[in-house]
Amino acid sequence: ITVCMLLAGAAIAGPEKPGFVGGHINVGPLTPVEREGAPKATISAEGYAVLQLAVFKADGKAKMTDLALDNDGNFHQALAPGTYVIAIPPRRMMKANLPQTITIVSDQTVRVDIEIDTGIR
Repeated sequence: ITVCMLLAGAAIAGPEKPGFVGGHINVGPLTPVEREGAPKATISAEGYAVLQLAVFKADGKAKMTDLALDNDGNFHQALAPGTYVIAIPPRRMMKANLPQTITIVSDQTVRVDIEIDTGIR
């Protein structure tokens, strides 16, 4: 009887709710010299559109999905609970604080802020 009750409870509970990964990509420096008092150079919406950020399975090899960036370099994506690797796809050579391993839990958001170094000095 106890086993039947546990199985019935599991059926009512249904599949796990997704969790989320969200964050921001900061790209810079964009100019070799920033002058005091001058407006700081920022990346355009088109600049963010060409950046690619991907979610891989925990092994870091099997790609699950791409993370879409908004015009300001922010992203927010639902993922099934589990462990993933956030990275720039291998064909893109950029210096960044990636890859990063994350663990997604139902109804929670993992924040990942990414710094991409352009190499401009």
